Amino acid sequence: MKVLISGAGTSDPVRSDRDGALLHIIRHYRPEKVVLFLTNEIREFEEKDHRFELMQHFIETHWERYQFELIKVPIELTDPSDLDQCSEVIGQALETILPQYADDGILYNLSSGTPQMKMVLAMDVLDTRYHVTGIQVKNPEKKAGTTGRVGKDYPVAESLELNEDESEETENRCVEPELFYLRRKRQEDQIAALLTRYDYAAITNISEINPRLSSLIHHLDSRSSLDDAKAHRCADAAKTQNKNLFNLYPYTKTGCKPVSKEYCELVEYFLVLKNLLSHADHMDFVLRMNPFMVRLETMYLSRLVPYKMTDLFGQSRGRYRICRERFERIDPERSCLVDEKMCSDGKYSYVDGELNQYFLHFLLQTFEQVPEKLNSLFEKTLELNQKKRNPAAHELTRVTDEDIKEICGLSGHGLIMGLEDALQTIFPEGSDRIFTIYDRCNRYILEHLN
Repeated sequence: MKVLISGAGTSDPVRSDRDGALLHIIRHYRPEKVVLFLTNEIREFEEKDHRFELMQHFIETHWERYQFELIKVPIELTDPSDLDQCSEVIGQALETILPQYADDGILYNLSSGTPQMKMVLAMDVLDTRYHVTGIQVKNPEKKAGTTGRVGKDYPVAESLELNEDESEETENRCVEPELFYLRRKRQEDQIAALLTRYDYAAITNISEINPRLSSLIHHLDSRSSLDDAKAHRCADAAKTQNKNLFNLYPYTKTGCKPVSKEYCELVEYFLVLKNLLSHADHMDFVLRMNPFMVRLETMYLSRLVPYKMTDLFGQSRGRYRICRERFERIDPERSCLVDEKMCSDGKYSYVDGELNQYFLHFLLQTFEQVPEKLNSLFEKTLELNQKKRNPAAHELTRVTDEDIKEICGLSGHGLIMGLEDALQTIFPEGSDRIFTIYDRCNRYILEHLN
């Protein structure tokens, strides 16, 4: 549906036997609805001679098979020449009207009304929340208008009957200024650039966004900040606003039992790592890698051992701790193997303390069922952690993709792909669709900006 939003001036509906801008746009665009802003002056004219109602009746009786709904909106302006007042009053009216037509094509008449009204509408064309097209109507004289404007003694019916633009040979004087298209395109490009960087916090500060996308963007902002509760609330709101939106949490493969809460938390953290690397934040990526690897390897270990993790390790504040005495009692043979590997490496000793990536790496090596590609990947991430994490955290240094490649033999992207493959190997019940969820959301936002 097309909806025309227009001011009304003393050139409407007909001036000097030619269409005013309002009538000319209706003629060539045939909107289903016309929302007409009437200042006090124009409203007095309408109450006296019913010029716009007569215009509507004339169209319905003379233009074959075309009808439209006319909606007259009073605009209370004490001074129609005051741009600030005009902007505030019309802006409030638009905030009420536009959401009703969020899925429709909205036309703005940029040639009717006071200069201030036209300026407000022209600026609002740039609002990317709605699919708005600004239309300018050229003067038939192709210069500044010199013919008299219509006033309170306006012969409405006669002017409509004598209108020369009723001729089939009349030219279409409507133009859609390219300036507005280019500026809207620039705004859309800005949003696209922020999406590429997964900078959803910045997008939430852009007011000119389709309101139906608001909850989805806030969902992504909360999700990338690991605010799980808020992310789920916003996801529910986004599904309500967008009936065709895909599942935002596709964790489990079809036909498999639901994955654990711990797996979901691990994947969400991994997606944050992936996004960091996508916009080249290598330092933060390295700093966050260690807690992810400890959690990943701990969860993998829990799938390999025939006993409970709490039997093998102690716990403090929800975290596992190495307890040599307990380990030797539960699994003496494996405890001895770990001790030998750590002693031969010579970097750390096998002592009580917080469960760490170094200990887990050697422990997992004692299990024959761990594929070599996983052992190799765990070793690469361990070396990256040892060589780059402390300098990144405590020194004035930076981390580059070349640094990661030099240490791991893999670029950052290659490392992320390896970790994604590891997640699917360790948790075969997990769906691979979760790993592209941010990019799929980004594409959805771009496709529905207007």
